[in-house]
Amino acid sequence: MQAEFGNYDAERHTMECLQQCTLFPKDIIQADPGGQDSLLHTAVCQYKNLMGVTQAAAEELYISIVMQLEGYGNETFSTKDNGNNEVILGISINGIMIVYPNTQTTQFYRWKDISNVINHKKTFRIECQAEGEEPKQFIFTESRNAKYVWRLCIAQHTFYMQHQESRPIERSTNGYFDSDTNDSGDHAVSVNLDNRNTEGHTRWTSYNDLSTSPYPVVSSTDINNLRALLPSYRPAPDYETAVQMKYNNGGNPPQPYYANQSTIVGADISCLLGNVVNRSRY
Repeated sequence: MQAEFGNYDAERHTMECLQQCTLFPKDIIQADPGGQDSLLHTAVCQYKNLMGVTQAAAEELYISIVMQLEGYGNETFSTKDNGNNEVILGISINGIMIVYPNTQTTQFYRWKDISNVINHKKTFRIECQAEGEEPKQFIFTESRNAKYVWRLCIAQHTFYMQHQESRPIERSTNGYFDSDTNDSGDHAVSVNLDNRNTEGHTRWTSYNDLSTSPYPVVSSTDINNLRALLPSYRPAPDYETAVQMKYNNGGNPPQPYYANQSTIVGADISCLLGNVVNRSRY
């Protein structure tokens, strides 16, 4: 509230006024509708104690508190494992979190513990570095959701490797994909996350279409060259002109003619006057 409204003012920030604002999550309000007043009263007391704090400083304080909350930085997805159990996947810069709501258990795999992530249609699989550990496979309701999670893993792992102080990431000379990449949509797509690669760089592989590339870089020069290849736009004639061009193509080849609104209105009036004159003759 300090970041949104500034310093507390008893005349402006009344309880009735603040109740009109969305200050709390909907699930909390729905869980206990009668407790909203007491919750708002507690929040206003804390709001008064922040008198004199600038709105910019209040925003920074808000962000610093949010960063300490559980689940910060995780993008979560609902899915199911091979046993048809409900699972929540959380993808972050540090790795992949697996939450089992039914048993209230949580597993976390850092990127250095993961060797590969694979997407095939509706399935998403995690292969680990540890020998003997079974891969984790999950099934989504739609294939696009599984593919989005796979792409998000690529993006997060790339960011993680680029910001490692000990070993910055190095890309191969031919980009993220190997030379044997094909366009078969029936194959699985995978990305090798083995950080112990002896070649000194992270090796990306894909057996799907090239659109799965993790954000390829396109220079402004390439964009301008592609734009120059586009055909130039030729304005279409108005309806009356198109009809005249269609029925007057017996003699000379039709010449493009574009009329503005005043010309069209004038032409219509001339036609009407001509019809009146013709009718008066009979």
